[in-house]
Amino acid sequence: MGVSEGKEIGQWFGPNTVAQVLKKLSAYDEWSSLKIHVAMDNAVVIEEIEELCHTKNPDAETTMWNPLLLVVPLRLGLLSINPIYIDSLKACLQMPQSIGMIGGKPSQALYFIGYVGDDVVFLDPHLTQNAIEFDDEEFEDSSYHPTTSARISFHSMDPSLAVCFSCTTHSEWKNLLQQFKIMTEAGKKQNLFEVCTQRQAEWHPSSMDLADEAIALDSADSEEDFEILG
Repeated sequence: MGVSEGKEIGQWFGPNTVAQVLKKLSAYDEWSSLKIHVAMDNAVVIEEIEELCHTKNPDAETTMWNPLLLVVPLRLGLLSINPIYIDSLKACLQMPQSIGMIGGKPSQALYFIGYVGDDVVFLDPHLTQNAIEFDDEEFEDSSYHPTTSARISFHSMDPSLAVCFSCTTHSEWKNLLQQFKIMTEAGKKQNLFEVCTQRQAEWHPSSMDLADEAIALDSADSEEDFEILG
């Protein structure tokens, strides 16, 4: 699946690639009804998620809600996180539906689960070990789960990250939307992404639109006087 996203064997996956690969793999998951939605272009589109998570009940004319994993990939700076976004990241981590952030720091992938003051708390699950045989349904998996956490400053994080949320019920999803609304209305917080009902249609200018624009520009240039001040 990584190769299908342009990543060769042995290459590191960024947060967006991780999200896209998980989304593709979920289609082959036969034991879980989990739906994964990756919100692209910094936009959480309500209509898309409602259509994804609502499936028709075979025994009735009603629909049922499938659990949702919402992943929002973000780029919050060039080389480091712009400080104006830190309060909004803290607000996301405080939401009941938050399951943390995937990201890291240069050359190190980390899983962020919370914060203390201006430090973000992370788990580092990386441990090189022998491959296992999946023929045995029971195996010791304790080495796949870190037993300790650590902290780094928000300013030390790589600006490429993804915030993640889990909604097992429709009411949790509705509550998450309310949490997003509260976050965007808070005057001191910089919006991380947009929440909209429908995805805006792409605008493709026609030749007539371009011609009208050119005429308007020519008219403006001819009618406006410019004065050079010495």
